Amino acid sequence: MASGPTLSLDLSRTPRERALLRAAIEDRGTNAIFTLRQNDTTTAVSFSGRLAQTTLSRIFKHGTFGKGTMEGDLRVAVRTDRPVDSAAQGKLAGRDIVIPWGLAVPIRVDNLSLHADRNILTVDSAALTWGKDHYTIHGDVSASDAGLVLDMDLDADTIAVETIQQALAKTNKESAGQKPRPSRMPPLLGVVNAHAASLAFGRYTFSPARAVVSLSPHQVNLAFTEAKTCGLSLSGTLAFSGEDIHFDFKPRAAKQPLEPTMDCLAGQDVHVTGTFDLNADLLAQGKSGALLPSLEGTVDFSSKDGKIYRYPVLAKIFSVLSVLEIFRGKLPELGGNGFPYHTMVIKGRLHQGKFLLEKAYIGGSSLDLIAQGEVDLVAKKLDLVVLVSPFSTINWIIRHIPLVGKIMGGTLISVPTKVSGDLSNPDVTFLAPSAVGTRLLDLLENILKLPVDIISPILPKEKEKKEQ
Repeated sequence: MASGPTLSLDLSRTPRERALLRAAIEDRGTNAIFTLRQNDTTTAVSFSGRLAQTTLSRIFKHGTFGKGTMEGDLRVAVRTDRPVDSAAQGKLAGRDIVIPWGLAVPIRVDNLSLHADRNILTVDSAALTWGKDHYTIHGDVSASDAGLVLDMDLDADTIAVETIQQALAKTNKESAGQKPRPSRMPPLLGVVNAHAASLAFGRYTFSPARAVVSLSPHQVNLAFTEAKTCGLSLSGTLAFSGEDIHFDFKPRAAKQPLEPTMDCLAGQDVHVTGTFDLNADLLAQGKSGALLPSLEGTVDFSSKDGKIYRYPVLAKIFSVLSVLEIFRGKLPELGGNGFPYHTMVIKGRLHQGKFLLEKAYIGGSSLDLIAQGEVDLVAKKLDLVVLVSPFSTINWIIRHIPLVGKIMGGTLISVPTKVSGDLSNPDVTFLAPSAVGTRLLDLLENILKLPVDIISPILPKEKEKKEQ
């Protein structure tokens, strides 16, 4: 093997030293010395010279190595008992370096430049590729009493969260059953200022996404300073502690087109137009995949001057009301030309995964609709009381000709309904006027600025019996 690399290896173990290694490698483009020393409190490594990764491919039968090089003179000693005494000295540079071990998807170091002086190691620049995502990093790592403190900046063109999760899950699966190795690193602390031009999470894409990542021994906290998705601006925090997740987000929107936001959030063509504003506060804490039952917060949504072409709950209400005389021929068709509205308002509270609807109002060209009740987001059930006021000829006169309205008594009529059951296909039934709370009636009267008379609907068969 005269043409192969020359490797000189000294390895020993003593009662005080868990490992003592010195490796000298010579090959085409390679002349390097590597040392490692480990004991109960210290891990010390050093590298000097130049190492071509093609040399590693010639030495190791297994492993994916790049074709790059690493060169410099760097010594690092990390203390677990007294992290503040950790130290580093020297310089290191490299390019096209593949890190093949430890992850199912290898990380490629496209280029790297760092230097160290005593207890501060500075990454002057580093460009990494993991899968299809590219990252650049620069900043410092310093030693403190509590651990190693990061002060770094990270930029990425795209971060695919699911890709990272899948890679980590595959890595954990491959290492399952192996005896865990004791950590020989102090806790990581500090801050990473992260910016991604695009962050993909599930079917949602945040563009851009800026966050301050704070590290502590038992928690990782992300404070989002800028994040936009589906026409919404998001600020808030996301924290991971063991298996627990805590988030506190504040979605906001002002004078945004409604249709693209609705389609994006629903993942399908909802086809509701208008211009909307949103102020919401969302908070939850629990295990991953079980956050919805702990959801708390408030929602204040309003939209104006739009059309509703498709909305299953509304379509079901219209279908039931169509049998009544006062609605016959006056109900809008949600397909076709749609249901024009001038005002839409939704206000309520979130509590333990339920949306407590305090007010839902749609003011349309052919009717007014107001609702109160509860939507169970976990069970996907709803229980609402809905008042519908048709714009019959009498109602139109009362609202638009005050003098005539005064002579006629100035009272609008409204029909009460109950909407309950499955969120995707609820049951709609008529209610007795006595089943409607005064608060809902007061809300409608305050909106319409006129008294409202809740009538008991007379179905066609009942009308025939009365006429006989």
